[in-house]
Amino acid sequence: MWDGEHVLQQLNDDTVNEPFEVPFRLAQELRSNAEFRLAFADRAQKHLFQDGALTPGAASSRWMERAAQIDHAIISESARWGGFRRDPPYTRDEDWMTEQRRLLKSYFPRRTGIFLEQLRAAGLYPPIPAPVFFRNGGGVDGAVELSMSSAGAGSIYFTTNGVDPRVYGNGAVSPHAIPYANPLAIHDGLRVKARVWKDATWSALADATVTNSLTRGIK
Repeated sequence: MWDGEHVLQQLNDDTVNEPFEVPFRLAQELRSNAEFRLAFADRAQKHLFQDGALTPGAASSRWMERAAQIDHAIISESARWGGFRRDPPYTRDEDWMTEQRRLLKSYFPRRTGIFLEQLRAAGLYPPIPAPVFFRNGGGVDGAVELSMSSAGAGSIYFTTNGVDPRVYGNGAVSPHAIPYANPLAIHDGLRVKARVWKDATWSALADATVTNSLTRGIK
């Protein structure tokens, strides 16, 4: 990628729908394919919700980890380049720390939602929200009750054998899928995959593994 440092700039920057050559050009070509669009939406669901890598908390934490690594080195960097672009020169305390505050207070808290709407506008994330999992219980015997919500829209289909509730290619309901009706009494280590079906459209995939100590993708 050329000029890869040009990231985390304007809050509403749109590299999804605008005709940039890099890095999203390939996806612009591929999104004419329905299976690609839903596969992309599944990845977006994984990273843009709950504890995903692109949620505000995770992005802020990752940024601060990297920023701490160069906390002193940025002083040398400002001495090297600070006066090249501007007089008076850019400095660590005046410019770098100001940028840190902008990212943590304004950019990361809001960017995830804006990016999600850009994906929706491009047809790379369905208009129907994916199911949300809620975990209750987790006693010493390992029993856990799992609830699912579709935000009041559509029917939830789920599986517990690792199979997608939707059939790849024709979009039918998988013969392995179960329509959700009531909370599930399940046990440690069970993987649940679920989608919402409404008006001949599938949501992105909600995918979680229930454990006693740590649960990814479950509130």
